[in-house]
Amino acid sequence: MLRKKFRTVYFGLMVIVPMSWLNAQKREVFPIPVQRLALRECILMALRHNLELKMEALNPRILDAELDKAVAGWGNPVLYEPVFRASVEHVYNENPFYVSPLAAAFFGAPANDKFTPNTQHTATLNFSLEQRFTTGTSYVFSYAHSYTKVDLTSGLKDEYIPQISLQVSQNLLKGLGKIPNEAPILIARNNRKISFLAFRLRLYQILQEVENRFWDVVLAKEQWELKKKSLKVARELTKIAMEKERVGKTSPLETLRFRSAEATREAELLEALNAWKNASDRLAELIMPLRDFQSFRRLILPKVRRKMEVSPLDLRKNLAMALKFRPELEQAKLKLRSSEVYLAKAGNDLLPQLDLSAGIFWTGAGETIGESFREMETLDFYGFQAALNFSYPLFQKGARAEYRKAQLQARQARLGVLLQKRQIYLQIRVALRNLLSAQKIYKARQKSTKFAKRKLDKEKEMFRVGRSTSHNVIKIEEEHRQAEVFELQAKINIYKAQVALEYARGTLLQRHRIIWEDFLSKRLLYEKRKSP
Repeated sequence: MLRKKFRTVYFGLMVIVPMSWLNAQKREVFPIPVQRLALRECILMALRHNLELKMEALNPRILDAELDKAVAGWGNPVLYEPVFRASVEHVYNENPFYVSPLAAAFFGAPANDKFTPNTQHTATLNFSLEQRFTTGTSYVFSYAHSYTKVDLTSGLKDEYIPQISLQVSQNLLKGLGKIPNEAPILIARNNRKISFLAFRLRLYQILQEVENRFWDVVLAKEQWELKKKSLKVARELTKIAMEKERVGKTSPLETLRFRSAEATREAELLEALNAWKNASDRLAELIMPLRDFQSFRRLILPKVRRKMEVSPLDLRKNLAMALKFRPELEQAKLKLRSSEVYLAKAGNDLLPQLDLSAGIFWTGAGETIGESFREMETLDFYGFQAALNFSYPLFQKGARAEYRKAQLQARQARLGVLLQKRQIYLQIRVALRNLLSAQKIYKARQKSTKFAKRKLDKEKEMFRVGRSTSHNVIKIEEEHRQAEVFELQAKINIYKAQVALEYARGTLLQRHRIIWEDFLSKRLLYEKRKSP
């Protein structure tokens, strides 16, 4: 039993150790440390750390405060929220006082045959609650209590006078209805929605930029691999030429040509490495926080796990998607709504001011506070008030100019919607055309590379048997290397054209299953449904 277990472990190690050794041999060696990142990881890092997105995400919150100010009527003559007011007032007067003998005998006051000063102290306490509504209605509910103290030489007594009043007013022409009064609120709401759409648009732009820079890193890395492979081929050819020179089958000039080509490939390999570093830095600048980016000294090694799914190339379907999802078109429509609201308000401002107001009040009087309240509770002392106020500027130059301005802005907003639609049509057509062209070019580049590879293999075989020169081999090897670069660029162009089409359709977020509203609330959730 122990022997069987030992044999199993022994043969298992015999299989595992060579396989692990082969994997270690296959592992790529890079000139500097690398950091492996997939496209999804780059996108998530950009959503968490990109400074432009963080700045743009603050704008909707700022406009939330603007909306609250508009709902409260902040900046208007009368606020839309209830306002409590209180005041205390004291008045001191010295008035000339004269009491004739006849009046003194009738009122029982001391008679004065000349004017004497009479002092009077009046203290008033006022409380009021007022509010204006978006329908043009306003009310003022107030309570006032006054106390009057006079000099005893006049024969008058101290007096307490409380009063409660309610006054309601309504605009009948100018300022009537919700549109003239709610115009700042409606415009603030539209501006808030526009800020959300602006953030969404900026999110699209960042995602497109991240994908493009990611594919730039892929291109730079693959070009470095091609240059490395080309250098390896150049060294093999140099070795063959040196061997032929040693046996006298070729001249030293042929060997020098191969050595020169090898040195050129080494320089191109260094240039490709530098391009890879620059592309890595440009991608890291978008996806890394500032502290990590300052100390970042690695190459980004992109992980391309699967092929990109090709979107449908039907023009009508893509146009329908773009008209539904593009945030720029929604922004233009919201601006049109705001301009129409502003036009309605400017038209209402041309009307004359006609206001109806009515009020009722109850009052009382007494020598003490309690007596004055008891008199008011009887409701024997009350009054009514009604008024109709009319005003109209004779020329209204300012209001008419504002109305003309609102008309022009509304017309401008309508043209903006049409212009945005036309731009969307153009972008969809160009994106579809570029994607189709990129696919056809890539197929043609594949054929070109295939034939260049065959041509190079035959030329190298002819050079080994002495039927070709170094000049021809170097020239054909250069053509093959250039064909491989063109094929790689054509492949990357397909990915970039696909990203451009997703951007033109407005479906970048759906493709990556990102909910931008949750990003604003500092959460990242992913939709389970498929992208449209």
